[in-house]
Amino acid sequence: MRYLKKPLAVPLILFVVVSSSACMQKEPTPEVIIKEIEDVDKYMYSVDYVVISNFSNTTIHSRGGFNYDREEAFWELITIQSNNEVSYLNWTLLGDFMYFSFAIERNNKIVQSSEANMTIQEYFEKLKKGPTYIKSPEELKYEILKGPNLARNPLYSIRDMLQNATNFEIAEGDGVYLVTYKRPEWIKKVIE
Repeated sequence: MRYLKKPLAVPLILFVVVSSSACMQKEPTPEVIIKEIEDVDKYMYSVDYVVISNFSNTTIHSRGGFNYDREEAFWELITIQSNNEVSYLNWTLLGDFMYFSFAIERNNKIVQSSEANMTIQEYFEKLKKGPTYIKSPEELKYEILKGPNLARNPLYSIRDMLQNATNFEIAEGDGVYLVTYKRPEWIKKVIE
């Protein structure tokens, strides 16, 4: 997606709400939260955020879910550019089978769309024809299921952020923990 290549200036504050889990038994350090994340068998999510660049603002709405035991996942992503171009992405993984659909809408008209059904192996064969860091179908499946991506897998994105956090603070109130952190080197890398 082209908006990811533009410089970003994103103030990064992470709010993690932790309730009635093993985290509540221990002080919620990044290590404890990371362990809890890695112990999750399945979850559903909904994420809304705005990416700000020098050229445009992009609003992103994403929702999906994962069942790691069954190697199943789905996510839907709606991206709205400041010029009112809207992109729709749907992706489903069922074991080694994938379904993908994509559409771009301008002025309330679909101007581009595609869809595909394929196996992980077939998708890997297509990926390796271009530039990729993924070396095998197994690595591809791992990246899909557990790769950190805020729009596609926010739980593992949080894990990645916590592993690389430079500042971590906790405020406790009403049985809910508010976790914030700052990661200036991440923002610097995105700007570069």
